[in-house]
Amino acid sequence: MPDTFSVQIDYPSNRSAILTASTVNDFGIPAAIRSHEGTIVFDRDQLTLQYQKGIVGDREAVTVHNQRTGGALEHLENFYACMRDRKKPACDVELAYKIQVAVDMMVMSFREGKTAYWNRRKEEIGF
Repeated sequence: MPDTFSVQIDYPSNRSAILTASTVNDFGIPAAIRSHEGTIVFDRDQLTLQYQKGIVGDREAVTVHNQRTGGALEHLENFYACMRDRKKPACDVELAYKIQVAVDMMVMSFREGKTAYWNRRKEEIGF
């Protein structure tokens, strides 16, 4: 297990996700979504949108306080409710499959020391 880990995932929609993890100190790496126009920084009980001044001008950051508790209990409650009313859960099997493919690709890429690619037609991971 590495002390630090970083991966870039490029999607066919021309979107990219960069995931970084570190076990080298107690602070950790702040969770954030970065885009061309701004960054959303996640904290335990709030999120803050910080604008890119060079792109959108001098706009003040916006902070929203979290109204939900989140976590595993919320997912479990959603799952049970969907079993009762037969609606699609917030995290359904299709989303889980897509997330797991990305995780498997990260692990395989790390172990092989090569870039992993997803073949959508065959639904296979390759190098």
